[in-house]
Amino acid sequence: MREIEFVKTKEKIDNTILNTIKINNTLIHSKYYPLKEAEKTISSRNLVNAKTIGVLGLGLGYHIYEILKKNENCFIYVFDVLSDSDKSKLYKDKFLKMVIDDERVKLKITSSYSRLVSYLKESLNQCDEVFILKSYMNILKAENLDLYNIFMDFEAQRITNTKFKRELEYNIINNESLNMKSINEFYNAYMKNYENIFIVAAGPSLNECTTYLKEITKSKNNFIIAVGTAVGTLKNQGVNPNAVCILDPLEIIYKQLEKIKDSKIPLLMAYSASHRAAKEYNGPKYIYYNYIKDNNIVIECTNSVATAALSIAIKANPKRIFFIGQDLAYVDNKVHSDNTINGEEHIYVKSDNDFVTQDVLGNYIYTSKFYLDIKKWIERTIVINSNIEFINTGRGANIIGCNNIEIHKILEYLI
Repeated sequence: MREIEFVKTKEKIDNTILNTIKINNTLIHSKYYPLKEAEKTISSRNLVNAKTIGVLGLGLGYHIYEILKKNENCFIYVFDVLSDSDKSKLYKDKFLKMVIDDERVKLKITSSYSRLVSYLKESLNQCDEVFILKSYMNILKAENLDLYNIFMDFEAQRITNTKFKRELEYNIINNESLNMKSINEFYNAYMKNYENIFIVAAGPSLNECTTYLKEITKSKNNFIIAVGTAVGTLKNQGVNPNAVCILDPLEIIYKQLEKIKDSKIPLLMAYSASHRAAKEYNGPKYIYYNYIKDNNIVIECTNSVATAALSIAIKANPKRIFFIGQDLAYVDNKVHSDNTINGEEHIYVKSDNDFVTQDVLGNYIYTSKFYLDIKKWIERTIVINSNIEFINTGRGANIIGCNNIEIHKILEYLI
């Protein structure tokens, strides 16, 4: 149970002294001037033009108040996990009561972590912007690491969307003008009771896998989904995947597909992925969304195409999903497999920004925060899909929940 303590501050509004709160002895707002702190924080964010804003963390509502003040026309979803007892304590605060009584505020608050995840999936993708109450995240991290990581995924997505806003907007408008087939049509046409789905990423260990992938393609029980970055490596070794998945919004992604652009391999692309790649690809194209769109299957993913490919595979409900080249770490002093479009970028150079994790053999290996975020997302996804067996053939980071099998033993495993 949380310990919630109200503390008087030095700030007033309408002659009423404002409170701040400590949760488990951690301050959520400024000890002295919570409203001024919120004003400064919100002023640093460009939320003026957002129609719908998702707020992660209720606190005493100072940040919500400032958002409403800066953007009178917005609508706010507030996501949090609170027990009935916690809500009863917090809602007695006069300032918070004023904030949540505003008709523009919609509370998505529950005592159930799993229900909150459902709320996030239902509503957060409708939000133009997301604001995270960072001080509250430390509380959540101690209570439920999985939910904390989900919130951080959304924050990473927001940062990416902000960084590539122009490209994303251009791609969305122009991709939808191509009238591509839906992801539902892809499943109806291609995904028919495959026992094994292989997700091929472009980690360094992919260099060792192409011989075995050639054999894997011979069985009608197997279906290979390659991420765009891996296409060059596969084609250089004469391997044709059953489908290719892309997510990246940058124009240069079209180069990943040059060797197969006139093939009949289905291209699975996010609605915001590179428009040039979509336009120049002459094979069958299928568009997917990470939110509900025209009754299509929702493809849940983060900023990595590997997560999109995994979501696509899971929705086909196979018996097994194999990770090929999904190293999520630096193997053989490389970042990617050979013959990608990244050129010298595939060579690993040690950096002060490196992280360390355990590899599949229990040894320590260098990686990045980006790779670790993907790893955590995959691990959470594995937990909630216990009906599927997950097998990792890579030599990089250990993915918890997978059976680790060396690639040269894969054909024996499939017998």
